[in-house]
Amino acid sequence: MSLDHLHVGIIEAYLKHLRHDRFDKAADQFTEDAHYLHPPTFQEDVREVGRENIRRYFVESRGPRDIDHSIERAVVEGDACAVYGRMTGEDVDGDERFVSYAEVEDGRLSYYCAGFLKGTIE
Repeated sequence: MSLDHLHVGIIEAYLKHLRHDRFDKAADQFTEDAHYLHPPTFQEDVREVGRENIRRYFVESRGPRDIDHSIERAVVEGDACAVYGRMTGEDVDGDERFVSYAEVEDGRLSYYCAGFLKGTIE
């Protein structure tokens, strides 16, 4: 799958805004009633519903982090998209990988589940 697909671009925009601590813009990538899930990596298990709750989580709980995400692979099927890539930065412990699943509705993320992988998967 081409990495220039619209759905991949929405995920990339979200991750870029997080990287630069633009939490309002990151949250704007989500629908009003979006579901956001993130397994415990830095903190507790995150389950937020609604753009405003997601924004609040970014500001109050997540906060600034030196993490850059680069998407290496993507699979898109209809409104669903899965991405795989590498994380680098001061807040990353070694060679870290991530995988995320998203559903897109009207150009925004309506469902997002982030996955965190230790080490390299070949």
